[in-house]
Amino acid sequence: MAASRKPPPNQTLLSLVEASKPVVAGFLQFLDKAYPVVDRVVTEALKLWEKAQPYQPQDFFPLLLGLLLIFFGGSLPVTIAAVEAFRICGW
Repeated sequence: MAASRKPPPNQTLLSLVEASKPVVAGFLQFLDKAYPVVDRVVTEALKLWEKAQPYQPQDFFPLLLGLLLIFFGGSLPVTIAAVEAFRICGW
């Protein structure tokens, strides 16, 4: 009975890299198409943020959190607990 031989590790790695080429190429094409859109969205968001500076937009975040809590009222205690945990540990 002949023992099956494993290919050398370099050959295995090379075959994995060759097999992943179409996936990586597709992902890079997606990034090429998505970058201009993302760049435009970020640029417009920054312009909007600058226009809102006289109104102190950082004070709107508690308002947005309140609206979030209103519309997701079924999980209100969990949401409040998550926000408080974030404030204690990560703020």
